[in-house]
Amino acid sequence: MPTYNYTVITPKGKTQSSSLKADTATQAQTHLSKRKLIVTHLELAPFTPELPKLQWPRLSRNKITPLSPQALLQFTQDLATLISGGLSLDQSLETLSTQEKTPNTRALIADLCTSIHSGQRFSQALAKHPKTFPALYRTLIESAELGSALDIVLKQLAEFLENTQRTQKKIQAALIYPSIVMSIALLIVGLLVVFVVPKFQTIFADVLGGAPLPWLTQLILDFSQNITSLLLPLAGGLIVLGFSLRYIPFIKLKPTTDRLALQLPLLKDLITQSNTARFSRTLCVLLTHGVPLLEALKMSTHTVSNHCFTIAYTTTHQKVLGGLPFSKALAQHASIPPAAIRMIQVGEETGQLAPMLGKLATTYEETLERTLSKALTLLEPTIIILLAITVGTLVIALFLPLIGIIEGLAL
Repeated sequence: MPTYNYTVITPKGKTQSSSLKADTATQAQTHLSKRKLIVTHLELAPFTPELPKLQWPRLSRNKITPLSPQALLQFTQDLATLISGGLSLDQSLETLSTQEKTPNTRALIADLCTSIHSGQRFSQALAKHPKTFPALYRTLIESAELGSALDIVLKQLAEFLENTQRTQKKIQAALIYPSIVMSIALLIVGLLVVFVVPKFQTIFADVLGGAPLPWLTQLILDFSQNITSLLLPLAGGLIVLGFSLRYIPFIKLKPTTDRLALQLPLLKDLITQSNTARFSRTLCVLLTHGVPLLEALKMSTHTVSNHCFTIAYTTTHQKVLGGLPFSKALAQHASIPPAAIRMIQVGEETGQLAPMLGKLATTYEETLERTLSKALTLLEPTIIILLAITVGTLVIALFLPLIGIIEGLAL
């Protein structure tokens, strides 16, 4: 229930200021009049929900951290449900704030409520938190404020966010098993090289008395000795390298690594399908809600993850700005799939660009799933074979001298 600040004159002629809770300003006015008070000032107080005691303190705006993708999806779904149920925007936000258990999210909702109660539009309130609400989100909300129903736009936004997260989770889930197998393989090989191989070196020195070893055995022993002696420097170097790549801004390896990734056959397919689906889905949503093509292209460009595709779509935006048709501008880039260009061309010619982009996104999302399944089918046995070859080579190298010793004893 909203809170109203008021100033009144009592029957004794004194001026008093306080606050009260009421559903509307009229209800607050009526309540004060029944107490024989003359109201001289009445206004809606800024919304500041109380936090439970002995919990996190309320966060100021500059301390509110961006919401996670899952938290943003949950917020959008809940807000759409409340508004479609008949509640106003401020009432819906108040309800969400009372139900929210996370202090950071509660503080963000409180800040949105305060902005709306001060007379700002919802899109303007969202713009104060650009790291949580991207340009795509804010633009669609603004289009809803200009004409479309807010609850419908929020539902479509939630569906878009859910589809995006579903695709990302599929990719992450597909990489979990190979990553675990690869990590275990590297751990096994590392333990063998660091702890087992040096013991065999001692045995060979005692038994063979300095006699020459087979070249494969000597190679493994030298490698183990070098790795063991350089273990700490290597670990330190990796930590420094990781820190540098994470925090030093002038190290820009992404363009190079993205170009190299597109040279690998199977990885190229995955990157192309993922970026094409994401770009097409975003552009479809924006065009469906009346966003102009040029503005929609500019915002959709920021949703792709590969630098080469970012350059391609940025250049496409510039050429469309210069008057070139969208499909012809895309056709000048080898990284864009020809099938996607043909579908976009058909959409332009028939005046159904947005629906065609939706079909294009669905097609490439389904293709991405099949490619991921194919990649896993090839990757899993490949890792196992490489592990078997590595361990087998170590075993053969360590047992070659033992075979020579046994043959010598037999003679």
